[in-house]
Amino acid sequence: MASGKSMNRLCGRDRSLLADASKTSLNFSCGDKSHSQFSFYFLAVNPSANQFLKFYVDGVLYKTYQSSTDGSGNYNRWQPVSITETAGTHSYRWEASTDLAGQPPFWVDTMRCQRAGS
Repeated sequence: MASGKSMNRLCGRDRSLLADASKTSLNFSCGDKSHSQFSFYFLAVNPSANQFLKFYVDGVLYKTYQSSTDGSGNYNRWQPVSITETAGTHSYRWEASTDLAGQPPFWVDTMRCQRAGS
């Protein structure tokens, strides 16, 4: 079992600009499919010091990201994230913030749910 989904920039519902110090979120689930591995890619394009991408698993903060660099320290690169969790159904949420009026500089792409060993 594998399911994938692509998303674009985390931004306002209608891609409108967000107000100063705003937050927007993206929710994702694998439906009722039991899985124990989840992966996605994220990109942070020149975020300011006060802009963060928070990733939640089942409503609990898993990790906060601010920049995306490759193994050589080059910025603005797509970064893979892969987590292993207890088998079952799970929900995921990304929350992006902006400290200036505009769109948060974060992208999330290629979400994938898998059972261990598949």
